[in-house]
Amino acid sequence: MDLITSASTRIAQSAATQFTDTVRAGTYFYVVKAEDAAGNLSGPSPQASATVGSSDTTPPTVSITAPASGATLAGVVTVTATAGDDVGVVGVRFTLDGQTLGSEDTTAPYSVAWDTTTASNGTHTLSAVARDAAGNTAAAAAVAVTVQNTAPPPLTYLFGDQTIEAGNDSNSAGVAEAFTTTSATTGTVRKLSVYVATGSAATSLVAGLYSDAGGHPGTLLAAGTLAAPVAGAWNDVAVPAAAVTSGTKYWIALLGPNGGGVLRFRDRCCTTGGAETAQQTGLAALPATWVTGQRFNDAPMSGYASGTVP
Repeated sequence: MDLITSASTRIAQSAATQFTDTVRAGTYFYVVKAEDAAGNLSGPSPQASATVGSSDTTPPTVSITAPASGATLAGVVTVTATAGDDVGVVGVRFTLDGQTLGSEDTTAPYSVAWDTTTASNGTHTLSAVARDAAGNTAAAAAVAVTVQNTAPPPLTYLFGDQTIEAGNDSNSAGVAEAFTTTSATTGTVRKLSVYVATGSAATSLVAGLYSDAGGHPGTLLAAGTLAAPVAGAWNDVAVPAAAVTSGTKYWIALLGPNGGGVLRFRDRCCTTGGAETAQQTGLAALPATWVTGQRFNDAPMSGYASGTVP
């Protein structure tokens, strides 16, 4: 039995009445002719067809490369992904909260433009689904992002000293100092402002807010770092949100981290125990719990807290 339509397309000759053909995925068409001992051939049989599925069962790999998990987004952003496969990636489809976002991208690098104004403000999840030629798919680990397309509320003065005081003061790098103050308003602190005096050589500024513990700084409530503070000017340091209560005492602390230059600032002379340094020295960050070092009568410091109010 010959499996042929002509000599050029013959795939096998078998003395049995069956034959196994090993092929790749696809659709194939077959005819057979019978041959006797003298070599005479019959006419071709009716054509038969067979479709063979793929032997590729390995799914592709895919991951979101932008935006980063936890990012806050506004306007139009580009969502990107990388994908790979043992044979080849056919396309990548992006999803927003489980729903398809845009069209499948069939060319690397894989991306889609997302107009975040079409989504509600708040948390959303982004993912991507890669597909190979055999139909295998794989989904990327979801990335959580926050959409924020409305302007945040303006910040309001909460407490502290907005006056550029006459006293010039300074601390060596790695020495933290805190100054007492009382909140005039109930609200949420989001920014600390410090006047850095002329001649300051600090290469960065750490500002923080402490609770009061028996007339001393207690627990660090919020802190932030500003690179390259400007001398002879007010410097704003963003901090994580910290709730404060009107009439409650707090401490605003500042630090020029260890390894930088001397931090110069302004304060008011000759009050009673309104300032103190931390016992720890060589600090790169404000301590989570304050331990009193030296007490001083220089307060308030030219520094204040701003934030939002109910």
